[in-house]
Amino acid sequence: MSETTFARPVHTPDDVAEIQTITEQVSGPSNIYAVTYTRGGVLVRHSSTHGPDPDKALRAIGYTLTRINSGLVLVTGSIDRLTLLVAERDRLNDQIAALQAETAVAA
Repeated sequence: MSETTFARPVHTPDDVAEIQTITEQVSGPSNIYAVTYTRGGVLVRHSSTHGPDPDKALRAIGYTLTRINSGLVLVTGSIDRLTLLVAERDRLNDQIAALQAETAVAA
């Protein structure tokens, strides 16, 4: 499952505000220097020496990103939640079918 398959661009003020909140909660407000909306996504400039990088937290809630350097990350989009759920359902259905086939062969 590729992130780019399910990505939507970041384009709302709500996304920018959420990204800022998440990065400040993870790295600490004093370690986030700027969160800037650009045409290519949301740039997050942060301290690379104090506090954890915000990358894992942003990815965990569905944002796609590119690390530019140790103190700069570009949030390029987010993964559509419904698409993720459908993909997860399909994956589980495949597992169920495989187990049912396995059980039928064993019986």
